[in-house]
Amino acid sequence: MSNPGRRIPVTLYHDTFVCWIEAAVTKHGISLELWDEDEGYPEMFADLIRLPGSGRPNTGCVDVNNFPWAIRVIEDYGLGKPTGMIRESNWCRYPEYEFDLDKLAEYAYEAEEG
Repeated sequence: MSNPGRRIPVTLYHDTFVCWIEAAVTKHGISLELWDEDEGYPEMFADLIRLPGSGRPNTGCVDVNNFPWAIRVIEDYGLGKPTGMIRESNWCRYPEYEFDLDKLAEYAYEAEEG
């Protein structure tokens, strides 16, 4: 991770973190993570996807339970839009988003298809 992608500011409460996105697209869905540096070392800041989407590889269910700011990050940077579908797991509801892979590639450290 010596060459992270385009940096984006993420503000939580009163703190701003400078993060980058790591993404991977497979036949099972999309993986989307925010990373930042802590004392010069990369560390995962947040996992934005909790569950696979409805079968299309560019869809995923956003983790609003563990990272409630995920939707704001996705929408602020135009990375995806809601499909209207909701998946439930362990009393939580996760909205499905369809991600714009071209837009995601502008920000992502690594966007791979497989």
